Amino acid sequence: MNEFATIIIPTFKRQKLFLRCLYSLARQDYEKEKYEVIVIYDDLDCDYDEEKINSIAAQLKNFRFEKIPHGGVSRARNYGIVLARGEFILMLDDDCEAKRDWVKAFIIYMKQHPEVVAAGGTVLSASPKTFIQRYIDFKCLLRKPVRTNNEEIIAVITANACFRKDAIEKVGGFREKLSYSGGEDLDLSYRCQRLGVLAYCENAVIYHHHRPSIEALVKQHLLYGKGVYRACTLNNIDFKVLKFYNPTFWGVLKYLGYVLKRIFSVSLPEFSSKKLSLKLYLPYCFLDAVRKIAFIIGAATERIQQNKRGI
Repeated sequence: MNEFATIIIPTFKRQKLFLRCLYSLARQDYEKEKYEVIVIYDDLDCDYDEEKINSIAAQLKNFRFEKIPHGGVSRARNYGIVLARGEFILMLDDDCEAKRDWVKAFIIYMKQHPEVVAAGGTVLSASPKTFIQRYIDFKCLLRKPVRTNNEEIIAVITANACFRKDAIEKVGGFREKLSYSGGEDLDLSYRCQRLGVLAYCENAVIYHHHRPSIEALVKQHLLYGKGVYRACTLNNIDFKVLKFYNPTFWGVLKYLGYVLKRIFSVSLPEFSSKKLSLKLYLPYCFLDAVRKIAFIIGAATERIQQNKRGI
């Protein structure tokens, strides 16, 4: 085991956040000779300030910045995987900042657990400022890998994940037709799981700049619904395993009933245990409902589109 790691960052029109991300990787408490950073800009027309990038990249021993035709995050990551020299592929998004021991935590964990093909880390909020960001922080969204009803990990979140390169190569990498839909994490994780174990590396921590507005939150969950539905149909995953129903007419009605029930069975106890002011109960319940309804609408839309295409 050579312990060399490749960090892949897809980025597109988010220079300010990306520079923070890159700076956090330049400050890693891990030997610079033992990791490389590969940045894939998802468009040939890049407007990032090269001088600023180079000033940070100068602190790294191994750095590569590539531009490719616009094609989505899955294509960008696949391009980075082809270039990767590391035995371990670490992934994070350009709106994330890694804790100083992030690389080291993943490498130590993967060495100690040879049966693990992919591990997800801990995703914390980076200084939540808006009401929506504080809500996401309260709900701990994205904080841990996705689990089934039986609490088994079914997907690691590529905003903070580590894969064995040989596992990604054996399953053929990301499916690029999922580039824009949000289901690429579930799809890749599910295929990798056939080769070994998916796990949670709690000590690998990144700080994520969450969506700042309700519009962005709704768009994100519409894409999640669309992508998760596609990943489930591609891999024959039972929808109920992921705590939602097949988005038929009756399935949508059942899901809406489930959302309403959770307001009393989950939200109230959650507020009590976290000792949050009850004046936030109604707006937070409203946001719970909004994102879950957006999710099921996205899934139903994808189901309709697939039926039209005869899939």
